[in-house]
Parts: sequence; C-alpha cells; structure tokens
Amino acid sequence: MTVPNGTDAAPFVKAATRDMKSYMRSKGGRYIPMGYSAADISSIRPMFQNYLVCGPEEDTIDFFAVNIYEWCGASSYETSGYADRIAELQGYPVPVFFSEDGCISVRPRTFTDMVAIYGPQMTPVLSGTFVYEWIQEANDYGIITYPDFTSQDGLNVSVGSPVPIQPEFGNLMSQWASASPSSTSEAAYTPTAATMTCPATTAGTWDISGNQSLPDTPSQENQTPAYGGASGIAIMNRLKLICRGAHRRSVVVGDRILGVFDW
Repeated sequence: MTVPNGTDAAPFVKAATRDMKSYMRSKGGRYIPMGYSAADISSIRPMFQNYLVCGPEEDTIDFFAVNIYEWCGASSYETSGYADRIAELQGYPVPVFFSEDGCISVRPRTFTDMVAIYGPQMTPVLSGTFVYEWIQEANDYGIITYPDFTSQDGLNVSVGSPVPIQPEFGNLMSQWASASPSSTSEAAYTPTAATMTCPATTAGTWDISGNQSLPDTPSQENQTPAYGGASGIAIMNRLKLICRGAHRRSVVVGDRILGVFDW
C-alpha cells in the first residue's frame, strides 16, 4: 500500500498472512516467519504497522520491515527522521528492520547512518538494515558491478568477480567496520508477550476499522468468499476480489492491482 485511498486493501494483506501461516502449520516441519515490507509512506505507515500486529496471533505478521531513504548526506539521527521512526516503533511486539536503505540524493554516499542503525539509540528497537543495493542497475543504487552477463532461462545472470564501485563501496565498508552493535545471546534472551491496539479509523487517511472483519479463507469449493460481516459490504463496493487458477487471490482497487497471493 502506497496511498491513503488504498488502505481498504489492508484486510486482504492480513487475510493472506493468516491463510499462509495456517497452511504452513498444517503441513508441519519448520515454520517460516511471515512478514511485511512497507514503503515509507508517512501518512499511513504508523497505522498500517500497528494494524499488522494487532488482534489474534494467527492473523498477525512475525516481523515488519520498511524501505526508508530518509538519511541523505551528512544528516543525523534526529534530522533524518530516524529518531521519529524509532519512537513510533517503541514497544513493537515483533522484530523490525529496514528492508531498503541508501539515499542517493547526495553523492557519493557516505553511509554515515550505519553507525546510528547499529548504535545504542536504535539497536534496542531495530534489527539492522539491508543497504540498497548490491548490483549496479539503471537506477544507480548499486555498489558493485560484474564484468559480464549471460542469459539463463531468459534472465540476465552476472558472470565473473564483483568489481567495487568506489568510493561508495569503501565508504560502506568503513562504516560497518566502525559500528559496534550490541546483542543478546540466545541463552540470555527472555521473550515477552506484547499486544498492540488496533488503529482507529481516520477519515481520508486510514479508512478501515482496526477490528474490521477479514475476508474469509478461499477454498476449492468457494474461491471467491464473501468479505465477512456487514461492515465489509461498503468496502466490497470499492474492492474486487479476482481469483485466477485454483488458489490465487488478487486485490484490485480501481484499475490497480494491489497484491497477488498464491498458495
């Protein structure tokens, strides 16, 4: 979800989480944590992140991530907005990390946010970051190139040894070397149960109730289940549930596909 008028899709995201967690548990074996990586949309992110972890455990995510490009150039923990993000995530009941990070509006990138991300102000809340990105592409975010490519099954595959793009590769390497993240050993870790209150409806920004009924689980017999409860009728007037194949659910608002889920 990237716009306020798309928040009606949130129950479908949560329903997909519920269905995939249920399916994994029904098969046994190792459980793979289910999470969500969100765009950094300030108007809806605080409500959405709380919505995904409120309610019954079987409906909620196991981790939350956000793509964030707030720290640009010679910024700071406070100026960049990182302090605000950490404040919003205080007490969050599941692990959180940045799934993308690495603003390019100021070049060369110095990656000075790494010391903050792995420092004492953020590590109590944040579980690290993924720097965007490894291989150089047309968007100019990469920190390495490869000397050649080959085609495999219609896809370009890198060939040869990676070549660092300087000075950004070296800058990132230096920042990581100077970071001293704190940690807790598995033996010393004591999990604590926490609950998050579902967000209230905010007209024009967060258009659903935090306690909104979720869409029913599709089945072979009923591949287009009703959006449960009378409170879902208005939303179904704006959303279309399209099933393609035996187990595929697409969420569409207007002419935009907001998500496709297979199981």
